[in-house]
Amino acid sequence: MHLSEPRRRDQLGRAALGVLVIFQTLALLYFVIPLDAISSLQSYLPIPASTFGHSVQNPENGVTKASTQADDEDTPAAPPSSLHQGRHGLTRGSGDSYSRTGFEFNKTGPGSEFNPSASNPFGNPEWPGNCTSKGKNWIGYMASEFNSTLTLAWTFGSGGSVIDPSIVPPRPSRSTFVKQVQEFNASIGHRPAHAPWTPENAVAGMWFGSNDMTHSWKYPNLTVVMPNLVDGLLAQAQVLHSIGIRNFLFFELTPLAWSPTYQKFPSRRRNMAAYFVGNFNILLQSRVEVFKEKNRDSRVNIVPITDVFMGALLDPHSRGAPNATCLDLLAGKDCLWADGTHPGISIHRSIGQKAAELAWG
Repeated sequence: MHLSEPRRRDQLGRAALGVLVIFQTLALLYFVIPLDAISSLQSYLPIPASTFGHSVQNPENGVTKASTQADDEDTPAAPPSSLHQGRHGLTRGSGDSYSRTGFEFNKTGPGSEFNPSASNPFGNPEWPGNCTSKGKNWIGYMASEFNSTLTLAWTFGSGGSVIDPSIVPPRPSRSTFVKQVQEFNASIGHRPAHAPWTPENAVAGMWFGSNDMTHSWKYPNLTVVMPNLVDGLLAQAQVLHSIGIRNFLFFELTPLAWSPTYQKFPSRRRNMAAYFVGNFNILLQSRVEVFKEKNRDSRVNIVPITDVFMGALLDPHSRGAPNATCLDLLAGKDCLWADGTHPGISIHRSIGQKAAELAWG
């Protein structure tokens, strides 16, 4: 049974339960897909602007506007990861603004009305959350449309997050994957009655790297920083394994060089972004293979974010968008982008579908 509306979940009761725990940062960690097609840096260079069309429009009035950013992160925000409970258990996620829902875990607890529930899989805020997509994000689609049982989402991610402050420090007041794992462990890591996840029914999703990328460009040793970042990501995944998680979804880093904002940047900055993303994803692939070998008791996958984005950007008309760079600043549905760096609901729906296939297929 697929649940397209939150109210329909009430009919399921709590016999079948799925829980998603989400960690948010500007990095994507969720599923494992080989990058065999990526053989060189050229494969990751930005697509010429002529492919996309130069105009960025507000669908409300057709006025061409400059690309803008939805929140106050340093650069384009990208979605975070999550954990699943239900048929496969609980969904727990970590990440950045790509995965942000506005969830406040400090409001949850025994008997709290703000716990994720059948009436609101996010718990708080009101469905479908405060997402940069301007509607449901990939977590919402995963929990309401591509699930086969009641699925609850615990989202620990937040905009502007980085992986590890000892590698690339975040901006003041921003979170880190390290901190999000600590918060998960302290709040529901011990499997309390209001979040009864098990190793069999829980899925952990992680999407990180974008903020780390923009913060690390100033470092002269970028080729050293990137491996450290990916190793830091996998180190926290190992902590989650020690807590009891056995289903891991890693997300590729978002191809920000193709976003409307980056298309307006000088070619040097676009190429730097393409270089970072391409190498980060290659490193992620190799490190995840090592993680899988070390943790043979686990299900481990990488979500092919590059393929999802390219499928939309190369054929925007099939998604109802006039071109690949226009912005729907109000609803995120008439264009591929909800702002200059955050995708709208069409791309988020595809991400949620792919994530669900990899986590529960």
